[in-house]
Amino acid sequence: MQKVLILSLLIVSVAFAQQINGCQVNGRVFQTGSFSLDGMDCTCNDNGLWNCNPAPINDCRVEGRTFQVGSFTHPSNGMQCTCRQGGAWNCEQQPNPVAVCTVNGRTVQVGSFTENGMQCTCRQGGAWNCDTPRITTCNVNGRTVQVGAFTDNGMNCNCRDGGAWTCDPARITTCNVNGRTVQVGAFTDNGMNCNCRDGGAWNCDRAQITNCNVNGRTVPVGAFTENGMNCSCRDGGAWNCDTPRITSCNVNGRQVPVGVFSDQGMNCNCREGGTWNCDPARITTCNVNGRQVPVGAFTEQGMKCNCRDGGAWNCEADQAQITGCNVDGRTVPEGPFQSNGLDCQCTRGAWNCASRPVVTQALADNGNTLSASSANSADAVPSYGIALIVLGALILVMLLVVIVQLVVFVRS
Repeated sequence: MQKVLILSLLIVSVAFAQQINGCQVNGRVFQTGSFSLDGMDCTCNDNGLWNCNPAPINDCRVEGRTFQVGSFTHPSNGMQCTCRQGGAWNCEQQPNPVAVCTVNGRTVQVGSFTENGMQCTCRQGGAWNCDTPRITTCNVNGRTVQVGAFTDNGMNCNCRDGGAWTCDPARITTCNVNGRTVQVGAFTDNGMNCNCRDGGAWNCDRAQITNCNVNGRTVPVGAFTENGMNCSCRDGGAWNCDTPRITSCNVNGRQVPVGVFSDQGMNCNCREGGTWNCDPARITTCNVNGRQVPVGAFTEQGMKCNCRDGGAWNCEADQAQITGCNVDGRTVPEGPFQSNGLDCQCTRGAWNCASRPVVTQALADNGNTLSASSANSADAVPSYGIALIVLGALILVMLLVVIVQLVVFVRS
């Protein structure tokens, strides 16, 4: 009977094992074979049983700090220690003082140093700590510089909060002189001769300046003139001029009064104060003794002349080429002629007339000479007028005589 019972239990166990087909581990089911759990390599057997190998430990925990397998320095006593696989560690019995500290991946010697703007201390054995107040100065080659811009060895530098500083390798070619920027070289400040050196350093000679630099020329202290103005040079090199403006312009070496003028064929204008400008449009007339003449040929004072584009004009020196005169729209040949009863003269284009009337001959409108009898009849007009004047005077005298006689008669 017992044998039958044992055989039945074996059959049930085999059937139950065949139904599992895996392993139940902490509420999870893993298939038959290898699996991992909490970093360990595990195996699930056909019978539902499983087992795991413990995971290897690759670091050591020392006073709250983690060190990898291998050598390390004890954080408090500076002893050389060893971390072994599995988390066990030990240190040498005799301290081995360490003269450096490892600070955020960099090696710092025992003593004071700065980190992230804080004053820190590296102690023998490798331990270090920092104060909380921030650093607001930089130690630059033995001198203390405040946070901000500064110069060192002719370079622009910057001191940052925390004590770190850097410099731009480019040299400085200007100086900051009392808030103004001065180029490298000589300059004046407060009446003194000064010098700006490469790198931004500058100094001044305390001897006072006794002259002024006026548009490139040296003027001694005192009164002088510049561009037509009364000016004054003061001790220290400063100078100024009175307000009256300049009334002419220097145009290519020639002085032109204020107003309109021409230069190189252009209409130009000289303004009060000495400034001038020109209209790029070309001039198409000439100003000839106050009258405007268009471009081309013309006559002036008996000479043949020419007005050119741009306003320039000239006349030929040989006046003999003009052989007549224009008299009231008609051309009169060289020599004497008569006009409006006057004796006139034409000479190389110019003509003039005498003031006395002509009594010997006259010119008709067509220019032909009249006959002598016609001339005499023309001359009779003024003689007849004289006779009338004499006759009127005689009649007046006779009237006066009659009036006198009547008066005498009445009184008697």
